[in-house]
Amino acid sequence: IQVLIENKKAHFGADYAAVNEDLAAAIHKIVSKSHIAIDNILSVALWKSSDEAGDNDDGDSTHVDKIEIHQVMLGQSLDFFVQNIDHFKRPGGLLLVIYSCILNQGRDKINKDVQSGGGEAGSSLIYRNLCTSELVCLLLYGNANGNIGAYDMIGNKIESDERVDIGILSMDEKRHGIIVCDRLKRPKYPIYVLHGIDHFTVLFDPT
Repeated sequence: IQVLIENKKAHFGADYAAVNEDLAAAIHKIVSKSHIAIDNILSVALWKSSDEAGDNDDGDSTHVDKIEIHQVMLGQSLDFFVQNIDHFKRPGGLLLVIYSCILNQGRDKINKDVQSGGGEAGSSLIYRNLCTSELVCLLLYGNANGNIGAYDMIGNKIESDERVDIGILSMDEKRHGIIVCDRLKRPKYPIYVLHGIDHFTVLFDPT
């Protein structure tokens, strides 16, 4: 949605059907935010070809459970995502986005970010088949600090002049009294990830 707003799609709205170029641009933006290396190389995970990976047990040759890592120059990376968009559209393609973000952050950086938000180092970004706030923040902001609250672990108010592109609103304000921090309530774009009890949805204004 952010990409469509930025690219000023003339007919963008709730019934807009995104094309491959839109999807590739969105994935490129997500993975690029996770890039922290000093060089201009982006690591991208793709499925191995079915010829190399072999058929799975039920004979489905389209099923691939192995990946290969590609090193792509940042200046050429958008074209790379466009050319390989079929990998991300296959079943399980979202895993490639997650793998790519983790590759570009590195395990040590992710563990440090998780700990800084009050999480446990080495903990999974997915808990009991549910997406954690650490994973949401990694994909949205390129940082695995999952504390979206207005206060840190010792009760100090978190103040920040930083404006994020996409906001977050959470049911935890109502259920547990955990107030979402100010910057996530005032994003740059009118786009919000809505955190329910065990699911996420999206609220946005295309105008």
